[in-house]
Amino acid sequence: MSVNYSDSDLTDLADKIRDFHTDVSSRVTSLNSVVDMIQAGWQGAAGKEFDTVQRGVNQHLKKLQDDLVDLEEVMRMSVKGFTSHEQERVTEIRRVDNSYQVTSRITDLA
Repeated sequence: MSVNYSDSDLTDLADKIRDFHTDVSSRVTSLNSVVDMIQAGWQGAAGKEFDTVQRGVNQHLKKLQDDLVDLEEVMRMSVKGFTSHEQERVTEIRRVDNSYQVTSRITDLA
């Protein structure tokens, strides 16, 4: 089964991915500002654990942002087909291990 999309469809999708990435970045910045204000009131072990959880959230969000950038790039490269250089870039993207391991006693209980 073959699916055909126009260059315009692919460009529109890449633009939507970029817009979503921009929105996520803005929301992450806003979230971190709120979290920083809340965290100022936490002390001791609870404060440290809260910080660990927040760092984990930020690492996962960073991975999401990296993946969105890669996805947008691949969508833009797919317009008009892939050149050999673009095919090499897709291979590089697939090889990257953006996994982030964060341990937390709180999230491990869920």
